[in-house]
Amino acid sequence: MRTHWYPLTVVLILIGSVCCLAQPTASTDRVPAGDWTYDALMHLAAEGLVPVPAQRFMGDWLYTRKEMSNFVFAAVQRLDESASEGERAILARLVAEFSPELQYFGASFVMDQLDPFVERNAVIPTAAFQPRIVQSDGETHLIGIYDATGFVTRGKYLTIGATLSNVRRQFGSDEFSRLDKYFIRGKTPNWEWEIGQNWMWWGPGYSGSMILSDNSPAFPMVKLGKDFDFGRKIGNIKITQFASRFEDDGQTFYLLGRRWEKRFSRYFHAGISETAKTSKTPNPLAFILPSYYLYQLIYLDDVDKEFNVLVAIDATYKFSPRFEGYIDYLIDDRTAPQFLLDEPAWNIPRKTGYLIGAYSPDLLGDGTTGLRLEYIMTEPGTYGATRPDFPGLAYTHDGFIIGHPVGQNSEAFFVRLDRKFGREWTAFVELLDRKPRNPEGVNPDDTRRFSIFVARDVAPRASLILRYDSLRLPEKEDRLQFGASYAF
Repeated sequence: MRTHWYPLTVVLILIGSVCCLAQPTASTDRVPAGDWTYDALMHLAAEGLVPVPAQRFMGDWLYTRKEMSNFVFAAVQRLDESASEGERAILARLVAEFSPELQYFGASFVMDQLDPFVERNAVIPTAAFQPRIVQSDGETHLIGIYDATGFVTRGKYLTIGATLSNVRRQFGSDEFSRLDKYFIRGKTPNWEWEIGQNWMWWGPGYSGSMILSDNSPAFPMVKLGKDFDFGRKIGNIKITQFASRFEDDGQTFYLLGRRWEKRFSRYFHAGISETAKTSKTPNPLAFILPSYYLYQLIYLDDVDKEFNVLVAIDATYKFSPRFEGYIDYLIDDRTAPQFLLDEPAWNIPRKTGYLIGAYSPDLLGDGTTGLRLEYIMTEPGTYGATRPDFPGLAYTHDGFIIGHPVGQNSEAFFVRLDRKFGREWTAFVELLDRKPRNPEGVNPDDTRRFSIFVARDVAPRASLILRYDSLRLPEKEDRLQFGASYAF
């Protein structure tokens, strides 16, 4: 009989953990494009509470949690008596969501204006619509990009939300569900939980996360996170766990994940992440043991058939206000240490990958230009199944790589240049150029995506947009889009 106790197991383990209260851990993780916070900030930006236009939250820009907290801080400073109860209620939820970053980086503001709305029940509808004229392969047609989210705030901590969207059409993908996400979320100063369907992104990379990004469809999941105080020598660590059950090529799989985050200073942040895709209903030990490798050694009979484990280590260091560097290193499907195995496996092929990045948010020192550079490498076997006779354990969801979108057997360069021209014009140029690491291996085609995006903001809620994409995936295609965006 199939059981569904695993989400409850995660809840019991994290809530039942007995540790001293810890200060919330400020994270450098990238916020995935489908996250509810983009919809909430888009709504506030349309009302003039955020000092950038609503267009900045409609999928063409990705931000870290620290950058999102800056927008939230600006919204609190702009709050006045004209703000509606719904705007105050959703802003109170955003303050709670990004409170670790707001506190750690010294954002001091008076919450008296929002305190009465923390426990207020409210319904907040948000929506954006983008009609676009698209010219591709000599044909011209009209498409409509939409994103509609409804939020309900209940009590002091509960937020309920759902989104209908086809935003990914602007990037040339029709495969994803129109029901973008739905969730019930609770957030307190020291822990968080979420039930529903949503994306996650673990790590600082912009072009993608090596272990968990928004490249694949959203996951139905249960997620919990909690900050722990491990004493003077170790300090505060945030631990996040999730469990998901989904169908992949007609077969049922589970995806488990755990992330440990530690901020050593205002300049240095590090994380260790571990995920496992498994064809077997997880035993409670999976959520208790400190490593999935130890779990597979104790509990599983045929690891290659039942379990695929990935581990990633990431670190970010801010060298100055104008420059930071980061790395995201992935190990895919390594076995337990040799001394623990009955039959040592010395001949396992290399299945690793890494991303090295550098970012300058203010390249010229005048607040107009940002530059990001990334190099991505994956071995031919990375993200694949260990043995070809068990292809289901490849690190995919509905055929999409769960980790970095370049996939297996890749060497890729990513460049993005952002530029502001006065108060109304914004543009970016983006290039992702990928080549196979081994031309004779899997995923052998060269691919490239070159994009130019220009927006003229005519109001906080309205922008005119022009986008050009030159694609080789591997067939060559040039796509020109012209349209407008309007947020409600």
